[in-house]
Amino acid sequence: MNMTATKTKSKTSKEKQAPDADYQWYTTPHGDFRVEKHRFGTYMSVSKEGDNLVTGLTEEAVVLVTGEHMRWAVEGYDGPTSTYSGEVTGKL
Repeated sequence: MNMTATKTKSKTSKEKQAPDADYQWYTTPHGDFRVEKHRFGTYMSVSKEGDNLVTGLTEEAVVLVTGEHMRWAVEGYDGPTSTYSGEVTGKL
């Protein structure tokens, strides 16, 4: 069995990544972001400041939703909200 050792930069979960020129940056009126592919094939958008924004199963979905997420963060969300209750009623 052949094994190859590779060096990777380790980071803690609280450490923010610095912007990297190797990524494709998306520009919106509310900020710039990039999309990274992560473990298990998921995609995550990251702002210029290094904040994690949206995680999804496809890159296209993450790009689409991140634009809306950034707009709602600035302008506020005015769409429908959930009216579900977590209360359990009746005998279990």
